[in-house]
Amino acid sequence: MAAAAIAKSHGAEVISATRSAARFGLLRSAGADHVLVDDGIIAETVKVTLDGGIQKVLELVGTTTLADSLQCTRRQGSVCMTGMVGDSGRSKNSA
Repeated sequence: MAAAAIAKSHGAEVISATRSAARFGLLRSAGADHVLVDDGIIAETVKVTLDGGIQKVLELVGTTTLADSLQCTRRQGSVCMTGMVGDSGRSKNSA
């Protein structure tokens, strides 16, 4: 939500994804112009909603959603993977 608010304050059109439709209002109040339910494959929805994709993506979940985030990005766009809350990148030996 902080990222949405910061991006909006800099004039960006903000798209947020959530796994819960109950969070739509919260994300909109934080500055999201578009809120999508993330079913793990939102790239096609993003491309249709935003006429071809997103210029900049902030990936907060990690490797479990990174491939889809990359597919959401326009040519010459960028993806910044900042979070790692998904567990597909963790070693089975790590605590």
